[in-house]
Formats: sequence, structure tokens, C-alpha cells
Amino acid sequence: MKAKLIEKKEIAEGTLYTKFSLEENIIFKAGQFFKLKLIDPSYTDERGNERFVGFVNSPSDNKVIETVVRKGPSAFKRSLSELIEGTEVEVGEVSGEMLSPEDQNTSWVIVAGGIGIVPYMSMFRVMKEKGLSLDTTLVYSNTKESWVIFMDELGEYAKDDNFKFIPTMTQDDSWEGEKRRIDEEFIKEKVSSLENSLFYISGTPRFVPDMVKAVKNLGVQQRNLKFEVFTGY
Repeated sequence: MKAKLIEKKEIAEGTLYTKFSLEENIIFKAGQFFKLKLIDPSYTDERGNERFVGFVNSPSDNKVIETVVRKGPSAFKRSLSELIEGTEVEVGEVSGEMLSPEDQNTSWVIVAGGIGIVPYMSMFRVMKEKGLSLDTTLVYSNTKESWVIFMDELGEYAKDDNFKFIPTMTQDDSWEGEKRRIDEEFIKEKVSSLENSLFYISGTPRFVPDMVKAVKNLGVQQRNLKFEVFTGY
């Protein structure tokens, strides 16, 4: 499916937001991702010119795609950063099984690192659209505040008593909030119901295995755990 770039901007230090219009409706579920292929990119390397990236927008906005990627030195990222509005790309396979909890009585704990917040934004926007108030605890780790994406929007969601938002900046001297790295003790302190909660974990290849190990050590069963690794675009 062809798509056209209609908006591009840096929404945090080193983080690029892009919005594409579509020739036809796209069908996806909140939390899924899609294959983005650049046509005749400015730069090439051995990794090729296509990547899987996550939807940020709600599935109800099915004539557009919004996504976010970290900027970097790869040919794909450099080419994407230099695209001009009106440039055509190709949108391919939609995939991903880390979807919103079906049981609205579930206690939902999200542990996200950096760009790992992306799949949840679509889920949160659907919750807002439908007026849902799921018992949610979001633990969101970043190196510093200037790297955080969607901070204001997450703050708005946290105005709901059922949405607990816990950001931590691990290397930011100017940040006045939580600064600890997430570990077993951190999770045990912040999450009130470990045994009965559904845990979602996403982030870098280094972050995710550590978090999975931590929650399993705290007694979380495999059936209550979902995770996704962002290997970098």
C-alpha cells in the first residue's frame, strides 16, 4: 500500500515523529506494528530500506499512520529523517500480538524503556476514545527528561485515578522525580498487586530481558506476562 508523508518533526531530543496519509483504509489493532519501506532512499546499507515500526495513532484513524523512531546513524534512519513532505513510501505487513487487555477488570502493569512506550500510545488513545478506565500502572524509564516522548499526554491520562504514571530518569541531575533504575525492589515498591496483574514489558534488547527476569523473580507467571523487544530501526 502506498502512503505519503504529510508531517515530520522532532518531538524529543533524538526522536522523530512521522505521519503518513494512505490511499485506502488500513486495518490494525492498538499495539501492533507495520513494515515501512522507503522508496529510493538517500542512503543504503546492508540492513536494507525497510523496518517494522509501531502505530501511535488509534485504529479509528485508519486513513493515516503515525509512528515514532529514534534518530541514528543507520541508512534507514538517516533517509527517513531527510524525507520531505509529499514523499511516497510503502506500507506492508501488519503484525504484533501485544494488544490491550480484553478483561477490563484486569490490573495492567506496563514497564517501558525509552522508545518502548510507542505501542501503548495507540492503546491509551483507544481507551480515551471509548471512555475506558482500566486499572493501569505505567513505569516509564528514560535516561533524561529531554528524551521522553508524549510526556504531556501521559500526564493527562494520569489525571484518571485508575492510571498511575511513574516516570524515572536515570541520568538526569535536573529531574526532581524518581531517578532509580528499575529493578525487583522498584517494581515491588510501586506495584500493589503483583500476583494478579498482567505485565507488559517493552524496550531495548538490554532492557527487556532484565525486566522480564525481575518480574519473574517476583512471582509473576508466564501466562500474565507479555513483552516486546525494540531492536532499533
